[in-house]
Amino acid sequence: MSAVPGDLTTFVGRRQAVPEVRRLLATSKLVTLAGVAGVGKSRLAREVVRNSDRAFPGGVCLVELTELTESALAMQAATVGIDLRNWQAPDAWTAFAEMLAVRPFLLLLDNCDSVLDGTARLVESLLASTPGVCVLATSREPLGVRGEQVWPVAPLSLPDEGAYVSGTAGHFEAPALFQVRARAVNPGFAIDSSNEEAVIRLCQRLDGLPLAIELAAVRTSVLSVEQILARLDDRFNLLSRGNRSSPPRHHSLRAAMEWSYDLCTQLERTLWARLSVFPADFDLEAAESVCSEAGMTEEEVLSGLDGLLNRSILERARPSEDKLARYRMLETIRAYGHERLEEQGELRKRQHAHRDYYLSLAERGYRECSGAHQSAWFKRLRAERPNVWAALDFCLVCPGEAAAGLRMAGALAFSWIATGALQEGRYWLDRTLNAVVPEQSAHRARALWANGLLRAAQGDLNAAVPPLIEARGLAHQLQDDSAYACAVHLLNIVHHLRETPRESYTRQLPSSTPSVAVEVLAVLDLVTHASALLTNDDTLQQGVDLLQACRDECTWGGDELQRSWALVALGIAYWRQGKGDRSLDSVRTAVGIARSYGDVLITGLSVEIAAWVMCDQQPEVAARLLGASSGLWRPAGTHLFGVPRLLAPHQDCHRRLRIALGRGAFMSAYGEGSRSTVDEAAALLLDDNTARTAKTSAGVTLTEREWEVAAKVAEGMSNRKIAQALIISQRTVETHVENVLRKLGFTSRTQIAVWLTQQGHRTNSLFSP
Repeated sequence: MSAVPGDLTTFVGRRQAVPEVRRLLATSKLVTLAGVAGVGKSRLAREVVRNSDRAFPGGVCLVELTELTESALAMQAATVGIDLRNWQAPDAWTAFAEMLAVRPFLLLLDNCDSVLDGTARLVESLLASTPGVCVLATSREPLGVRGEQVWPVAPLSLPDEGAYVSGTAGHFEAPALFQVRARAVNPGFAIDSSNEEAVIRLCQRLDGLPLAIELAAVRTSVLSVEQILARLDDRFNLLSRGNRSSPPRHHSLRAAMEWSYDLCTQLERTLWARLSVFPADFDLEAAESVCSEAGMTEEEVLSGLDGLLNRSILERARPSEDKLARYRMLETIRAYGHERLEEQGELRKRQHAHRDYYLSLAERGYRECSGAHQSAWFKRLRAERPNVWAALDFCLVCPGEAAAGLRMAGALAFSWIATGALQEGRYWLDRTLNAVVPEQSAHRARALWANGLLRAAQGDLNAAVPPLIEARGLAHQLQDDSAYACAVHLLNIVHHLRETPRESYTRQLPSSTPSVAVEVLAVLDLVTHASALLTNDDTLQQGVDLLQACRDECTWGGDELQRSWALVALGIAYWRQGKGDRSLDSVRTAVGIARSYGDVLITGLSVEIAAWVMCDQQPEVAARLLGASSGLWRPAGTHLFGVPRLLAPHQDCHRRLRIALGRGAFMSAYGEGSRSTVDEAAALLLDDNTARTAKTSAGVTLTEREWEVAAKVAEGMSNRKIAQALIISQRTVETHVENVLRKLGFTSRTQIAVWLTQQGHRTNSLFSP
């Protein structure tokens, strides 16, 4: 019986997989290690069966099926792999079956791909006639035999892109393998601070595939890691010097891909090439739209997807938030498919189809950006960001396509706002507006006001005005009432953000039926106007009334995005009125809405307001919230829209928390918060208790601010003096006094003073979490 050859090189990684596969073999008669070419199936299988004499006293036999081309030869290869010369039987199969029935035996069938049908028949017969045998198979796809347990062999572990922490390369399998293989050709090689980031990026570009990583490591004999990384666009020529003792398909990355490609059906090969136009994961609708023409129906796309999934050319990506299945290719597989697509002369055609699909998707989302379906569309467009980028880039680099890019960029305006991608949106709008010769079109008018919207959202108010004025003029010239109204609303918003408006305010709307965009911007116009009113004691209640009416109208209309903006503004209003509990309720509701479609700005503003509310009562929580807000705003290229009336309370809260906690404790809590994701920031706000309250001996609950105001009342201070002492508005003091009177059942300030004296002014001892 033949032995299983050991690896010529050190086995790296898979330390958890090895015992788990061994445990699976203890309970299953057939285990198949399935995965893409070059992912390390054979090496893992050999490591699994190494030192397995106790589990399989009959021995382990390796049957290498790589070079076979006919399924009928699978049985012959298996019998040749086992020495049957001394076994008396009428034929080889009978001898084979009788020998395997004697004692527990493990048969390792390596690389079953080219003779899959014959291997499946062989295994089925063996399992039915020889109860003592176990089979471990390696293949790109399952054998499809009853009772088969499939173990998907994933690429080696890597840090997520954008989440790598310096000094942790040794915690991951892919860079560890790169270092081991690089030292084989360059003994002085080591991963250190000078090359660590480049090694991680290289391993990420190579998808964590062991074969690709090993081939790249060989190049360290003549190139630095940075030089290898820079040449990866030509990876199939670069990674072409493998171990001569390895199978031919492992001599180069191209050979491994060609091996997989040749084993596919013609339908699968064509689909592989066409799907390479997707730079990231995609769903079935996108695949059908982009690929189903030129001799391929939508039904064939679905069938081809199934085949490519089975052959490990495609893999299931994480489902989107709308629960739709998504698929992706590893970059190396995509690059090979891209070469084939170019060879077939189909690249430009598929890029056009890809662009057309995502242009259509963007415009469908634009039409649904208000109303019951807006959340689903924002989720969907966020999931498609890499594809959207690719479509926009195609428009800008391909002659004659820039106008389509302008149309697409304008349609994505609200999606960029909802996801906090302000810099991204401004980048694409600036590029597409500059790439197109100015023309009198509705698409240009929309792109102009969209650009003004994003500039205003970033706090760049002066830069927002020119494109808005141009959009207004162009829309007037084209008699485009919708674009004209959008530009007017946005100019109003810029005005509200710059200064406090007059008490009387009338929205000027065109007489025609407004579009969805007009409805959205009309609400934002009203919200910013009402928010400006909140800064003045004389107009505070007017602002509150406007915001409450806006909130209710959005609730009835199902416009969740606009409702969340009204709720956040109400959170500010209630905070200015001293109604901390109502403020927190309002911003928590806003975050609950924003969480449904990942709105970063709503979440960032909400946790900011919550920090202001909790500043005195829960300073440590407030510091984390303040840090979370700053962290969420940072990628947007602004903080709190750069609006002074929002930045001032932020700075005041920052100062007070630093004093209350001490610099060290404050920075620790603030730093912890600043590392929060949008979901973590939302959870921090939604899961924490409301502002701490104080309970009187009569069981009445007062907020800490109400206790402070009551104490000042007991000292005989007027509302104006209290406002000056506590650095709040006089109207807010009046609201607090009214709340205290109502809660205690009193009718005069004197009663408050007497009651507080009876309590012994024990504000701190009465204050309980």
